Amino acid sequence: MLDFYKHEITPGEYKPYFSGYIDLTSKESFPVQMEKNTGLVRDLYERMNENKLSYRYAESKWTLAEVIGHMLDTERIMCYRALRIARGDKTPLPGFEQDDYVLNGPFARYRKDDILMEYTAVRLATATFFEYLSREELASTGVVDMHPVSVRAIAFIILGHELHHYNTIMEKYLLKK
Repeated sequence: MLDFYKHEITPGEYKPYFSGYIDLTSKESFPVQMEKNTGLVRDLYERMNENKLSYRYAESKWTLAEVIGHMLDTERIMCYRALRIARGDKTPLPGFEQDDYVLNGPFARYRKDDILMEYTAVRLATATFFEYLSREELASTGVVDMHPVSVRAIAFIILGHELHHYNTIMEKYLLKK
């Protein structure tokens, strides 16, 4: 797997909104962080109580299953964007409304084992996709939601987005009594 790092990304390679996610990532290479994140999240899923999936820490907040479903949807969408850009597609891509995706998702029907299986499949697809990109493909840029973005920035957005929600799950869902 090609090692690439967040320090290679310039602020103009992503929408400023995403800096919060990129800032959550470490100085280690993408493959190393991908492996570490995967281990963290798999461990979280394996320790998760099946009954906790329907828990929401406040009335207007997503259930734990919805948060996890959102993480999966977002990783898929980000990979799709990276694929199009890496393959030279210059078509501007739209943003997406995360609340609509959660509202229309099947997450209330998820069981713990289903979530782990889907996470494993999505994560394998993501890792495999990025593993075979060249430096030129990683540096490719496109337009998403009217902002420029590079493929390598998307990779670190995926990592940081996952860490953001992992931290939220640990703080608001799993550590609550």
